[in-house]
Amino acid sequence: MLIMNSPMKAILEQFYEESVLPARLNHVLDQGFERVGDCIFLRSAFPNAKLPSNDFITKFYKDLSGYEYSINKIHLEDYCEDNLFSASKIFLERFLEKWRREVNESIVATLGFEQHGEFGDISVFSFHKQREMQSIIDLEHIEAYSEPLLAICLPNV
Repeated sequence: MLIMNSPMKAILEQFYEESVLPARLNHVLDQGFERVGDCIFLRSAFPNAKLPSNDFITKFYKDLSGYEYSINKIHLEDYCEDNLFSASKIFLERFLEKWRREVNESIVATLGFEQHGEFGDISVFSFHKQREMQSIIDLEHIEAYSEPLLAICLPNV
């Protein structure tokens, strides 16, 4: 299920540029996923460090979805020099393809985008597994978010 607010719809209508996924973003996807207990992380979130143990996560973080969402957050502009919005859409599509192939559990993936003339555009991707009673983004009230936001909910198949 694809859900977006009006500001994101407006951006999607104005962007037609073709782009390729930058190699650095492709590398993030190539590193794959890492499971710790009931959590799944992008392996790239822990480039030189050992992942936290399941005991640590469950002891200090009662909201596993919130923890996943914060750890799996990527500022795509840090990996992309031009055509940021197009590259962000491609990253999201490739992420979802990889997720379906390798994990295939219910998730919510989000893409936010802010246009800033002075500071440059910002594009933020994140995801978390869907869990009962743990909601990060209020999908029923997505219009309440002022910045452009797109969310994709994937059920496991």
